Amino acid sequence: MKFRSTNKKAFIAGAFLILLGISPPAWSAGLQQTLEPERIIKEAQGYLQSHLPWDKDSYEVSVLYSGKPMELPVGELELDFQAPGKLLQPGRVPLALYVKVNQVVAKRVRLTALVTVNYELVKTVRRIARGEVIEPEDVTLERVKATRLPSRLATRLDDVLGYETRRELKVGRGIPMTSLKKPPLISKGARVTLVVSRGTLRITTAGKANEDGYRDNLVAVTNMQTRKTVYGRVVDANTVEVVF
Repeated sequence: MKFRSTNKKAFIAGAFLILLGISPPAWSAGLQQTLEPERIIKEAQGYLQSHLPWDKDSYEVSVLYSGKPMELPVGELELDFQAPGKLLQPGRVPLALYVKVNQVVAKRVRLTALVTVNYELVKTVRRIARGEVIEPEDVTLERVKATRLPSRLATRLDDVLGYETRRELKVGRGIPMTSLKKPPLISKGARVTLVVSRGTLRITTAGKANEDGYRDNLVAVTNMQTRKTVYGRVVDANTVEVVF
């Protein structure tokens, strides 16, 4: 991304000299303009904000630059920032700045920016033993500021509520998604109602689940009357709809 500005003094001086019939380049060769560090930092932040993939409220940018003011020839000043690759991760971001005057590179500067992201993280409010199903009172959402995004930690309550833990979760910690599993709606050996529907005809009978069953998934069930194994779709914790 490029930021440009025209040196007004140089323009006015040049126009005045043209009116006098004097060639501006010959007269203004010794003129200079100053590029302040504050402007470099501000426009570097603007460059990053226009390229980062997150909402502006979800991250903070600080540019690390301690250089001195630059004395440059007069002319059209252009700050051309470049970053390596796509800016998809927070943390330290190297930037290259090409300072151009009248489209000619006058200075090359290396900058470093620090991008900090703000996100919500699900944390436990008590110790949760292995095999427990997480309830709303077991967890909380906490606002976190960091230089890296969570890759395997839950960031929404829907990611954890109703899930069973594969191992013990300590209090006050983030919850790895690999530590959770979806509990079966129907457990192996549970008694269920088998439902057969054809048009307006509906027949029910008792059955026994031969395996754990999850909502909308197929499960093997033994028909208690015929002792035959049938397969059905799990409707709820007590009902399996037979599939033909």
